[in-house]
Amino acid sequence: MAMLQGTFLQKFFKKNEEGEWYFVWNALAIEKEVNAKVALLLESGNKLIENHKFKEAIRYFEKAVQLNPESYPAILQLGLTYNKLHEYKQCSDLALSTLQKHPDCFEAYILVADYYRCIRQFERAEKSLQKAYTIQAEAPEIYFHLGLLFTDWNKQPDAINNFNKALSLKPDYVDAYKSLAHAFSLQKQYTEAITTYKSLLKLLPRDASIYNSIGICYFHLNNNSEAYYALNEALGIDGNFIDAHFNVGLVHLKNRSYIDALKSFSTVLEKDSDYPHGFKNKAIALAMLEKFQESAEALKEAIARKQCTFETWLLAADVFSRIHEFNEALDALKSAIELNPRKSDLYVKSAQILIKLERCDEAKIYYNKAIEIRNNNAEAHCGLADCYASQMQIEEAIVEYKLAIEYNPGLTPAYIGLSDVYYGQDDISLALENITQALETAPKNPEALYRLGIIQEHLGNDKEAIEAFTSTLRYKPSHEQSYLHRGSLYERNGEYAKAIQSLKHVLKLNPQSYEAHYHLATTQIAIGRFNAALEHFNNVILFKPDYYEAYIACGQALERSYQPDKAIEMYKKLVEKNPEYAEGYYYVGKVSFDLGLAQQLQMCLDKLERLDKDLYKKLVAYKTQTLTESMLE
Repeated sequence: MAMLQGTFLQKFFKKNEEGEWYFVWNALAIEKEVNAKVALLLESGNKLIENHKFKEAIRYFEKAVQLNPESYPAILQLGLTYNKLHEYKQCSDLALSTLQKHPDCFEAYILVADYYRCIRQFERAEKSLQKAYTIQAEAPEIYFHLGLLFTDWNKQPDAINNFNKALSLKPDYVDAYKSLAHAFSLQKQYTEAITTYKSLLKLLPRDASIYNSIGICYFHLNNNSEAYYALNEALGIDGNFIDAHFNVGLVHLKNRSYIDALKSFSTVLEKDSDYPHGFKNKAIALAMLEKFQESAEALKEAIARKQCTFETWLLAADVFSRIHEFNEALDALKSAIELNPRKSDLYVKSAQILIKLERCDEAKIYYNKAIEIRNNNAEAHCGLADCYASQMQIEEAIVEYKLAIEYNPGLTPAYIGLSDVYYGQDDISLALENITQALETAPKNPEALYRLGIIQEHLGNDKEAIEAFTSTLRYKPSHEQSYLHRGSLYERNGEYAKAIQSLKHVLKLNPQSYEAHYHLATTQIAIGRFNAALEHFNNVILFKPDYYEAYIACGQALERSYQPDKAIEMYKKLVEKNPEYAEGYYYVGKVSFDLGLAQQLQMCLDKLERLDKDLYKKLVAYKTQTLTESMLE
């Protein structure tokens, strides 16, 4: 019996209850019964296909083939269903099996061609379609599948011609319309694609996917109003159409309607948390709304789902940097580099993050790699120069800054960096020359304007320095140091009201700025407001306990307000803080003499004789002069 298995004779035998085979005399009746069952299975499978339940349909067709392995309709239908599921290998195997018994089977050649097309063996696919052509030369399916082949082969004009031929033979060929429109889109002929989709609407007026495709075409044509209209038509037909919700989000992004974009992408992710690019685009919308923490969370979801493209990694690096998650930003850039290892700017971005992580030596490696890939990368030379400057490798820094300027004469940070190097070397003329060039490239650059102010202050040009600091604040109102320097210059020039106003701006930005408190205190003393000054001095000591000048200035203010007991306590705090600070003993000794504390005065004289001979002599002279003046009175 084993010899008969798999042959048409098998159906004429049955097993009895003991498992023995016996010949069926009424063979024709059995064959009729089998064919009837096959027909029912095919009918059930076809109904499932109509409802797009392809996997369930396959089970019915497989049963039909098991009942009658030679049933040409069952084998062919099984192959066609595998084709619908894009399981082209199984489809091709069934088609080839069919061709062995039915070499003139038109559909089988089509299925084989589809398989070869999908594994990108385009010549073999074309040959299979040519064989189908010899069987049915005017079949629209021939031209449709040729169109699909040429689309994948990147021969769009040929694809368009074949889709048009298919439509001329079968004007209601829905798949041909869709594929023709797609071919136009690949050619960026979006207007022609829209026309094709609109023709298809005459056949399928309630097809949401067609409106969605029209919306995408208008989106690419930058006609956002028409895109929005078409996509809303799609959602009017099918409110759960995820693709349309996603594309509406893209339109909102392009229109800079970031809140609406966020709503659309959130809707998409509620319906399908694994939707491609859903979290990425949600992250973009959140970033544009400056909700960087939430944007970072969305990006982490995209990363966890392995949905990241090159652009996603770049976005992640930027967002993570903004919330100071620098290690995560660096990891994102490493992933981007894996995808595009010859992109010089990626190494520059990585180096910039390494600088923030205080890993300067590693940053230099990345800057050098960027330069190796593209020697004229001015930003890389500038960043490398910054590293050299921070490590006091002055000559190397100057060379790299000059190379950056040579490759990009408009690179403002290079002029600023070079100016800083020269300023640090006390070459004020070159510092001024380079900061002037920086301002020629970017007249409103706050960092360049600030440095101009510093240089003018150093040169004693207070008026010009104040103007520069004021300009800095015009373009960057949060520039704390500009308020501070401007305030100290106003104080130096006796413009106390302006000084107080400027210094109070510092405290709005940074309430713990000990320098602002110090200058406010000295300004208040200058206008006789000793109590206000004392409050600021106490804040200086609170925020900067080792700022010794503040103890002395505070003590002097207490003396001037006739509070010597409190003054001496302030001076004592200083020497307790730093027992080797000679000037502290001088002031303790001076007030001790005034208060008649002889023992304490002698202790200070003993300390000063050891620590600072000049201050020792100064204290002795003060004692002598005061006694002399007292005797004369």
